[in-house]
Amino acid sequence: MTSEEIDQNSKEAYSKFDKIKEDGLKNISKYFDRIHDKLFITNNILIGGYFALSKIDLTFKITYIIFPFLNLIFLIYVEYKFLKLSKFEAEFDEKTNLELKKYPKIIQNINLLSLLTILITLSVLIFFSYNLLK
Repeated sequence: MTSEEIDQNSKEAYSKFDKIKEDGLKNISKYFDRIHDKLFITNNILIGGYFALSKIDLTFKITYIIFPFLNLIFLIYVEYKFLKLSKFEAEFDEKTNLELKKYPKIIQNINLLSLLTILITLSVLIFFSYNLLK
């Protein structure tokens, strides 16, 4: 094998690794998006549950409904960030090198927000469950 063939094979290998890394980043966002769909559904059920619990248990304050509504607003905000990310990706070829360098950080921030939505929804669910069982 000549050095040119070795160089060509190395370039192909690095190209494949870059593609795998890029696909991995996209998949993370895709799976968070699927999780968000389930979080929206869960949160909407919780909103109904909070209203029902306030009618069943008169000691349960209706003002607690603010928690799932704030969570809903946060979920919408994170979806908006995903929309902006998709727009950024659609205009990838028009971006400057400085903007492209920010791309991994943008994805990391959105993924952290997505993780936060999971934790917040879980907290709202735990608070609801606690009040339901007491």
